[in-house]
Amino acid sequence: MGVGVINQMFRMPGVRVCIIADRVIDKARQAFEANGIQPRDIQFLHGADAVQDALRKGQPVITEDGELPARVDVDAVVEATGSPDAGPGLPMPPSWAKSTRSCSTWKPT
Repeated sequence: MGVGVINQMFRMPGVRVCIIADRVIDKARQAFEANGIQPRDIQFLHGADAVQDALRKGQPVITEDGELPARVDVDAVVEATGSPDAGPGLPMPPSWAKSTRSCSTWKPT
């Protein structure tokens, strides 16, 4: 996973990491916890509606679904796979003009 990217994003003013997707869910959870997010606050979710609701409430989300970040209302999806084969397969939403002050990070393992 792009833990280094996530760590840097947590230190960027105005950027909020709100959803992390990884096939190894514990890696996603650890990335949030390493940046001060309490385990009890992290939501492990699967469906776009549930994720969107959690994001509206400001709750950090982890998921195993690598396509999910592109199906919810976020300003940016950061592909941090390090894999030239996996990254180009990410679906991208038709519009990035939404305003949620959010950011997403995904990496398959």
